[in-house]
Amino acid sequence: MKRLTYVFNVGLIAILSCCGVPIIKMDTIANLKKGTNKKDLVLMMRHEPIDSFVPIEGQESEILVYNMQTGTTKQMRTVPVANGQSQTYWDTVPVYEKYFFLCNEGKVVFWGFVADYKKSFDPTIVEIGRAIQSRLAWKRKIPGQK
Repeated sequence: MKRLTYVFNVGLIAILSCCGVPIIKMDTIANLKKGTNKKDLVLMMRHEPIDSFVPIEGQESEILVYNMQTGTTKQMRTVPVANGQSQTYWDTVPVYEKYFFLCNEGKVVFWGFVADYKKSFDPTIVEIGRAIQSRLAWKRKIPGQK
């Protein structure tokens, strides 16, 4: 079952990457500074976030979500050729993880993977990390599943 899940995930990554799902890379944020305007962040990323939400009700903060490339993997692709034979190719496809930018009053104040939020020394950032984790868990639930 674990192997099947891995193959499905790699296949899904390949499908998403070939269909133009926007992915950012670590070097994209190399020059990012705390206090950067939200509009400038979006320009730096070269596309709109894939999601955005208010992590904690009543606070004037917003999370912008992007896909960050964390590596690559190989995927086998087989195509038919003459005489009923097939040719196998290996494609390199990106592997990515959700990356979160915390904006407060229109300025970037924190960014990282969900684990970065949860290990912060700032208790508010840790609380926001828990809210992000809850949202990720909620989005993964299958309808009808308990």
